[in-house]
Amino acid sequence: MLIATDSMKILKWLTFSIAIFIVVTSVYLLFSIQKTNATAWDISTAGFVASTSTLAQDTVPRSVFFKDDGTKMYVAGDTNDKIFEYNLLTPWDVTTASFFQSTSTKTPLGTISNPRGMFFKADGLSLYVQGAGAAPYNAISQYSLSSAWDISTAAWVRSISTLAQDTVPVDITFDDTGAKMYMHGFANKKVYQYALSTPWNIATASFLRSTSTAAQDSNPRSVNFKPDGLTMYTNGYTGAKIYQYSLSTAWDISTASFFQSLSTAGQDGDVQDVFFHSSGTKMYALGYNNKKVYQYNFNTPPTTAVSTPSHGWGAGVSAGGALNW
Repeated sequence: MLIATDSMKILKWLTFSIAIFIVVTSVYLLFSIQKTNATAWDISTAGFVASTSTLAQDTVPRSVFFKDDGTKMYVAGDTNDKIFEYNLLTPWDVTTASFFQSTSTKTPLGTISNPRGMFFKADGLSLYVQGAGAAPYNAISQYSLSSAWDISTAAWVRSISTLAQDTVPVDITFDDTGAKMYMHGFANKKVYQYALSTPWNIATASFLRSTSTAAQDSNPRSVNFKPDGLTMYTNGYTGAKIYQYSLSTAWDISTASFFQSLSTAGQDGDVQDVFFHSSGTKMYALGYNNKKVYQYNFNTPPTTAVSTPSHGWGAGVSAGGALNW
């Protein structure tokens, strides 16, 4: 009888301990998730974690983009008028990138020289490139890929001019429906918004409105949006900063107001382009001065910079701290 009583006490104690463990673990996980969600898309929480060189491919890198699963990276180069495709051994970890192939944006693809902005549709079957060369090479060109995300299969479809808005366009992006297109212009220091009557078909684009970014930087570069359209990001090399804006009406740039900025001078004083992971927990900046792609994790303490071999590519230490999506 005594043994049975002691066994019951032990069982109750174990049950109580397990219950406490489950509660504490659940609270911790909930807090961690809420903390991550609270800092996502907030550039003030971005910490530099790693970089990798693109010098072996082009001496004037202009634009960077990633496949939606993080296994491929693309860089547009001004010197060779090419787009370069890289494979990432570990998704989203730039230190594991290796050069795979390239394709010209001038011939035979189309009529783009000095490629600046670059954007892929989410299915990887459409590519858009913003040129900044002398006319007629400073158009936006649309390409169709017969094999998703494989730039060797890209074929030119159409081009449009945006010279009526800005003579030196530097970047383009779209909303996730393809019904809205945005361009950042260097000459007038403005972001321009277009409506596409047929989604993803740039031939149907019509200019709607613009907003100035001159108050933040006199040498503007990229333009990006949070998926809900309520936050816009640009960058510029005069201040060597990334700028974050709040939009009171989603996707309407006329409602944008400057919110905060983040310096990139510690990595590169002339960042040409910025790319955000769809979760807002990772950010990538393409530097002109050092010819590198820099990786940042949000709400992650900075780590020692990861160097790459002098020939440009090689496996490295995986950036830690955040979930590897």
